[in-house]
Amino acid sequence: MAKQKGSKRKREEEEDILHFAPREIGVVEYVENRAAEIKALQKYLGESRGNRLVMQLLPKGLRRRALSHDIKRLPRRLREAAKKEYVNRDTKTRRKPPSRKFRRRPNNLLDEYDRRQRKHVWLETHIWHAKRFKMEEKWGYKIPLQPTDKSKRAAYRSTKHHCLIQDHSYMCCIELKGPEHCLLDGLSHMTNNSTGQTFAAKGCLSGIREGHTMLYSCDHYPLGAIGCASFLWKPQTGSDLTTDLRQLWIWVHPGCHEEVCQNLEKSFLFSREVEAQGQEMEVVTETQVKVSNVFIDETNQQKKDDVHVDEIKTVVSKAKEIYNNETSKDISIKTNSNNVRKNDKDSKKKLATWKVRAGEVWMESLKDCLVRFRLTGPTSQTVLSQTLQVADMLPQDVSGEFWWQQFYSKDHTSIGHTQQKQFWNEITKCRSPGELTPHLVLGLTVRDPRILMPDIRTKVTESQEVESDPCVMSETPVPDVSLSAIWDPTVRSDVKQSKMTDHQLNVLKSDHLIPGTPLELGLKESKIPIILIQIPGVRSKSKGQNGTALSYGSGWDIVIPAGWSMAFWVAFNYRCARAGGLLESESLAHEQGVFHFPQGYPDTAVGREEERNLHHQSMDIYNKKPPAKRPNFTKLGIQCSFEFPWSSLVKQWAVKEEMQEEWNQTRGYFYVMRDKAILKELSKVLSVAANRKLSKENKDSLFTNMVSILSKNDQLLIFGSKHTNCLIPVEIVMVSRGCPERFANISIPTREDLSRLVSDPKSGGPMETVHEDKTKKEKKDKKKTKKQKSDNSGEKNTTGMTDNSGTAGNDNKALTDVQSETLGGDGGGVDLIDSCSRPLIGYIKEGGFTLGVGNGRGLGFVSIIGLLKLLDTMPHQLHCTVLVRNPTSYQYRYAHINVLH
Repeated sequence: MAKQKGSKRKREEEEDILHFAPREIGVVEYVENRAAEIKALQKYLGESRGNRLVMQLLPKGLRRRALSHDIKRLPRRLREAAKKEYVNRDTKTRRKPPSRKFRRRPNNLLDEYDRRQRKHVWLETHIWHAKRFKMEEKWGYKIPLQPTDKSKRAAYRSTKHHCLIQDHSYMCCIELKGPEHCLLDGLSHMTNNSTGQTFAAKGCLSGIREGHTMLYSCDHYPLGAIGCASFLWKPQTGSDLTTDLRQLWIWVHPGCHEEVCQNLEKSFLFSREVEAQGQEMEVVTETQVKVSNVFIDETNQQKKDDVHVDEIKTVVSKAKEIYNNETSKDISIKTNSNNVRKNDKDSKKKLATWKVRAGEVWMESLKDCLVRFRLTGPTSQTVLSQTLQVADMLPQDVSGEFWWQQFYSKDHTSIGHTQQKQFWNEITKCRSPGELTPHLVLGLTVRDPRILMPDIRTKVTESQEVESDPCVMSETPVPDVSLSAIWDPTVRSDVKQSKMTDHQLNVLKSDHLIPGTPLELGLKESKIPIILIQIPGVRSKSKGQNGTALSYGSGWDIVIPAGWSMAFWVAFNYRCARAGGLLESESLAHEQGVFHFPQGYPDTAVGREEERNLHHQSMDIYNKKPPAKRPNFTKLGIQCSFEFPWSSLVKQWAVKEEMQEEWNQTRGYFYVMRDKAILKELSKVLSVAANRKLSKENKDSLFTNMVSILSKNDQLLIFGSKHTNCLIPVEIVMVSRGCPERFANISIPTREDLSRLVSDPKSGGPMETVHEDKTKKEKKDKKKTKKQKSDNSGEKNTTGMTDNSGTAGNDNKALTDVQSETLGGDGGGVDLIDSCSRPLIGYIKEGGFTLGVGNGRGLGFVSIIGLLKLLDTMPHQLHCTVLVRNPTSYQYRYAHINVLH
C-alpha cells in the first residue's frame, strides 16, 4: 500500500508540473530573439583563435603538405583567411638557429653563460641550484629562492636536528687598509655605540671574533639608516705587531653595497678635513683587471704628486658639497663589476673592481672575490670535521714554487698553523657549535675536499665516546689561531690559478691502482686557505617555557677563495647537508624571533624598496581575482591592506597627542629605535607583570583600583616627547588561538576586552563591526550600465559583440580601481588610528606559525606614542596585552607584546 501511495503522489506532482507548461512554442519568434547570439557564435567559430595559422586550425587528419603553396587544397570556408595570411606574410629570410650540438660546445656554452649574466650575476653554484631550486633575480644576482620540493618543515628539521647549508656568496665584502686610528676615526661617522657593537669593540679589534653593527649615513644618526653589516679585523701576528697598519673586511648586503661605499668615502674625507691643512690629501682611483684569476694593476706603481694647499681646499670644499647634496655625484670613479667577454683559452672571467684612496686609507671592493657558505644546525660541526682535513705543513723552502711553501716558511706562521690544527682537533669533539665562544674566528689551510669525498652520499654520525674539554672551549684563542692566508690577494689568486680541474682529477682517479682509496698527489695537491666563523644561536625574547631553545640556529660560516665554491659545496652535500635558499633564511629568522634584512628594516632604502615590490606583487594577485573571490577591505575596515604606512601612523599619533612640534623638527622622517638602553628599559617595564599570577581578589579589584604601568615610570613620558617619530620593534605572542599574518593590525584593547580575558583566559576575542562600503552604489551603477549594453539586440549588438569584451574589461578595471583606491597610497589621506573600533598602534611585519614553540607569533613595529598610550590604559598587575586582527578577518585575537632589544 505504501508503494501505491508513493507512486500516486508522484504522478500527481508530474501532472501539476505539466499544468504550467506552455500550450505552444513559437519557433520563429524564439529564433528571432536569439538571432544575434547565433550570428556572434558563427562569427566566433569562423575566426582564427590565438597565434595559430589557418592551416593549423584543421584537424590533423585533413592537413596536407601541399597546403603551404596551394591554397585551393583548403576547405572553402578557410580560403579567404589563408589568402590574407599569404599576402601579409613575413618575406624576410629567417636565420636558421644553430644546432644544439654547436651550442653545447664548451666555448660556445660559456659564451652563452656570460651573455646571460650581463644583467644579473650568477653565483658559482648557480647551475647546481638552477636544477633544483626556484631562482629569483634580486639585487643584481640570481639568487636561489627555495627548493622545488616544498620543504619548510624539512628545513626546520635540518636546523633543529641536522645541518642546513646556504650559499651567501651574494654578500659583498669591502676591504679597508690603513692606520688603525684613521680607520676608527672615519668609521665612527657611520656608527653609534648606543646601538651595540661598533668597529672599535675590544673583543673584535684583535681579530679573534667577528663583529656586527648598524651603519648609518655620515653623521645622520638616528636618521639615515643604511643597513646591518658584519666586520672582521685581520689578526696582528709576527711583523704586523710592529706597525700600525691594519686590514678590515666589512660584509654588507648587495642591496646597500653602493650606498655603503659612497658613505665610506665621504666619512673618510671628513675625518681628514682638519688634518688637510698641513698634510697631503688625495683621492685616487685605481682600476684593476682580473686576468686568468690574477689581479694585475694597470699601473704598476702609483705616482705620488705633491698636492698644493689650494688643491687641498678645493677637495675639501667639494666634499662639503657632496655632504650637503646627497644627490650629487661622488668624486671617486667606480667601475661596475660586470663580466667582460672571455678571450683567453680557459675562458676565465675578467672582473673590474674599484680601489679608492682617501688620505692614508685604501678602500677596495672584494665583491665576487670571496665565497661564503653558512651551515646551520647541531651536526654542522660534524659535517665540517669530516669534510675539512687540515693540510700537513712541514718546514718549507722559501724558494718553493707553491704559495704555501713561501707563506709557511716563517716561524710565526708555521707555529700558528700548528696551533690551529690543535685547536681544530679540540673543536671537532664538540657536539654542537653553540658550545663554543660566540662569533669565534678560526683560520685553517685545508686539503682539496674533492680527494676526500665519499663515493656515495653518506649521512654523518656523531662520535658519542669522545668528550670535549670545557676549559679549551671557554678559553679565548690567541690571534695566531684566527690568522689565515686568505687575507693576501696574491695567495687568493694563486690558489684559484693552481686549482686542478675536475677532468684532470678524474683521470688520476681512473688510473689509480686501488680504486676507492684517496689519491696521494704530494706537492701537486691544492691547499686552500679558509676562515671559519662561529654563528651563535639566538634565543627568542619570550619569557617562560614557550621560548625558543637555547643555541637554536647556531652553526658556522666558511669563507673560501673564489673558484672553489663547487668543490666544497658538493663535498658538503655528500655529507647530507640539506641545501636551502632565501626563504629558508627568512623562516630561520622567524623561528629565532629576529628581523631578517632587508624586510625587517623599514627605515632603510633597501627596506623601503622591498615594501614597494611587495605592495605591487600583492596588488597584482588581488586584482587578478574576481570581486566575489577576494576580500572587501572596505567592509573589513582595512585602510592600507598591502602597505605599511609608517610615516602616516607616527604623524597621526603625534597630532592626536598634540606633539606635532617635535614631529616637525625631524622634517617628517621616521626611524626605528635601536638604542639598547632605551629598548631594555621599555622591555623591563613590559615584563614587570609578566610572571605574576592573578589571584581571585586581584581579579575582582583589577579595574576598581587600577594603577597603570606608565604612572610608575616618568622617564618614559620624557622619552616619548623626545622621540615622537620613532618606531619600536616588538614581538607578538598569541595568548591562545590565532596566527598573525603580514599586514595584521596591532590595536589597543578596551577595558571590557581585558575584563573578558581575565574572566575567561581562553576567550576568542572581540569582533570588528562590518563597515559601510561607500563605493557600493557606484559599483551597482557600473553593473547596470554593463547589463544594459549586453541586453541590446539587433545588428548593432551583433557587430559589437566582439567589442563587448573590451568594454567589459574596462568596466572590471574601473570596478577594480574603485576598490583599489583604499588599498594603495601611504595612508596620508585617511584616518589610520580611529578607522576601526580599537585604536591602531602598529602593524605585523612578519608573522606565522612557529614550529619550534607551537603557536602563532609575529614581529612588527608600533608607534612610541601609541605604545605609551597602551601602557597608560594597562593595569599594573596584568601582562601587557594587545589585540591583533588579520587584514582578511573581523576577529580580534589576544596577544602579549614584548620589546625586542
